[in-house]
This record gives sequence, C-alpha cells and structure tokens, in this order.
Amino acid sequence: MGSLFRNRGWSPQKGLEGASRRDTLSLRCKNHLSLHRASVVKLVELHINKVDFTMKKLVSGLLVVSLALLVGCAGAVNPAVGAWNIEMTTPLGAMPAVLTINDDGTGAMAVDALGEVALAGIAFDGNAVAFSAELDAQGQTLVLEFTGTVTGDALAGEFGSDFGAFGVTGTRQ
Repeated sequence: MGSLFRNRGWSPQKGLEGASRRDTLSLRCKNHLSLHRASVVKLVELHINKVDFTMKKLVSGLLVVSLALLVGCAGAVNPAVGAWNIEMTTPLGAMPAVLTINDDGTGAMAVDALGEVALAGIAFDGNAVAFSAELDAQGQTLVLEFTGTVTGDALAGEFGSDFGAFGVTGTRQ
C-alpha cells in the first residue's frame, strides 16, 4: 500500500495533503477494509468462543447427568435382597423356613425339617423375584420353582413343584 503512494511522492508523514482524489479514496477504502476485516475477525472469534463455551456447558451437563444415573443405579438394591422369615403352605401343612437372597444373585433357604439348600437362577425384575431350589425330601429330590413379589417388608408368591403349587408368605428379618 505504501509503495503505491510513495511512487507518486506521497508518504504517511505528509498525510493526505497533496494526494490525488483517487489516492485519497483508495487509502480510505483500504483503511475501511482493514477495519472491516478486523471487525469480522473479532466477530468470528466471539462466535467461536460462544460455541466453545456452549459446548463445554453441554458436555459438563451430560457428564453430571450420566454420573447421577450411574450412582443411582449402583446404589439401588433390589427390594428382594435380604433375609426373610417365610412360611410355605404345603400339602403336609405350614412349613417355616428362612430365605436369604443376596444382591450378587446367590442365596440359600434353610428349612427346619430338611436343612439348608442353595438357591439357583435368582432373577430380579423390579419388585419381582424368581429362583429355584432342590430339596432332598426323604431320599427324593424335590425341585421348587419360586415366583413372587416384594411389597415393602412383605414377600408373597408360590413354589411350583411336581406335587403342584403352594403358597409362600414372608416378612423381612
């Protein structure tokens, strides 16, 4: 820019005095373009900063929500987990037992007359619980399939067996 005007005897120290109308307009246009270019660059920088700030807020928000969900899920214990005093209504009469269900999917059932047996296939679905147990009843293997629900500190359901289904009720210890 300077060389164009210096070739015609003009310099920035002299100002616009002595410059032709064409040179004056050209210099003003170039100054205006420089100002406009600087404004556009500043607007683009502001927009980029705004987008960057918005993205940071969005990512931060998503991380907080994800963490809250993970903590909520990890801290939630299935309502069937715990020790239960149950009573089975069998064809031979009421039979008390202690049912223990662990959060890791293991458990046991202790029946006074038959001893303690491991629970297999423990499955949770909301308040519902299902499992199976194999009992040795006087030399015969008896497979019991339990399905039931938990309401507060109460357990209700039934055992299915080769001899038919029989009801189960219980309370949390």
